[in-house]
Amino acid sequence: MQAIKRIFIFCLALCMVITTGCSNTALETNNKEPDILAENLEKETTYRLHEAQPQSIGREMELSVFPTYCLQKSVRTDHEYMLVDLMVGRNDNVKKGDVVAVMQGLGSKIDVEQKRLERDVFAAGVVETEAYYMDLLTKAEALPASTESEAAIRELKIEYARADLELYKLQSAQSLKMMDDAISDMENAAGEVHIYSPVDGQIRTVTSYKEGEIVPAGTELCIVYEADSQRIYGQSGNGTYVYGREVEVTLGRNENKKTYIGRVVSSPEVQNDEYYSTDIYIRLEETVDKRSSDGRAIASYTVLDGVIAVPSNALTILDGRANVQILEGDSVRTRSVVRGPIVGNTVAILQGLEVGDQVVVSSYNS
Repeated sequence: MQAIKRIFIFCLALCMVITTGCSNTALETNNKEPDILAENLEKETTYRLHEAQPQSIGREMELSVFPTYCLQKSVRTDHEYMLVDLMVGRNDNVKKGDVVAVMQGLGSKIDVEQKRLERDVFAAGVVETEAYYMDLLTKAEALPASTESEAAIRELKIEYARADLELYKLQSAQSLKMMDDAISDMENAAGEVHIYSPVDGQIRTVTSYKEGEIVPAGTELCIVYEADSQRIYGQSGNGTYVYGREVEVTLGRNENKKTYIGRVVSSPEVQNDEYYSTDIYIRLEETVDKRSSDGRAIASYTVLDGVIAVPSNALTILDGRANVQILEGDSVRTRSVVRGPIVGNTVAILQGLEVGDQVVVSSYNS
C-alpha cells in the first residue's frame, strides 16, 4: 500500500512539472516583441509631388465693406458770405468748374475803393522814391577819382547807393503785394462770388443754410465724390506691394456682376495725400454703371509671372536656409533653394529648382 502511494505522489509531481514548463513557454511566446523594423521595411512610401514649372502667382482680395465712391472733395467758404443761390442738390452730377454756389460778400465797397486809393498813392510814392535812389547812384558814379584813394571811395559810394536802391525795390514790392492781397480779400468780402466744383463727380452732401442766410468762413457747402476713383478694400496687412499695379475689380453679385480694369493709385506703401492713408484705392478705367448696395468687390492681380513656385508646406527652414525635398528615382534628396515672396499657400523659388524637378510636398507609408 505504501508503494502505491509513493507511485501516485511521484506521478502527480511529474504532471505539475510538465504543466509549469508549458505555461512558461507560452508566456515567453506571448511576451515576444514584434519586429517593427522588419514591418517598416515591408511598407511602401507614397509621395505627393509637385512638378516644378513656370507659373503665375496671383492674389485675390475681397472687400470687408460695401464698395463706395470715396475720393471726397470738400467745398468750403473762404470768407464770411451771404448765400445767394445754392446751385446743386444731393446726388446731382457735376463737372469740374461747374458753379456750386453764388455768394454775396458782406464787406463795404466804399472800403474797397478807399484801399485802392491808398494803394495808388503808395505806388506813386514808390516811383518818386526809386527816382531819388537812382539819382544818388548816378551822382556816386559821377564822382571824380584822380587818385587811387578817391577811386576806392567812389566805388564804395556806388556800392552803397546800389544796395539802398535794391533794398527799397524789394521792400516796396512786398508792400504793394500785401496791399493787393488785402484789396482782393476785401473785394471777395464785398462783391458777388462764385464757388466752383473742383472735380467731376457726384454731390453727396449739401449744407443746410438757406438763401439769404449768413454763412461763416470755413463752412462746408457740399462734398463731391470724384467719379473715377473707388475704394475697393480696407487696410492691407498682407505685406505685398500693390501700388501702381493693374488689377481687375469685380463689382456686384450673381447676374449683376461686372468686371472693371483699374490701377492702384494709393496704398500703404506709397500714400497719396488725396486719399486716406491706410486704405488701398483703385482708379477704374471706366465709370461704374451704378453703385451696388448689395454688392461686394474682388480685386485680383498677378504678383509674379513666369516663376517656379511650390506649395509653401514643401519648404522647410533649417538654420536660416530654405530647403526642399527632391525625388530622384527611388531616392529623396535635400536641396537648398532661394525663396521669393510667399503669396497665400504658394512660395516663389528664385534659385535652386529646375523645370521638371519633382518636389516632395508630403509622404506617408502604407
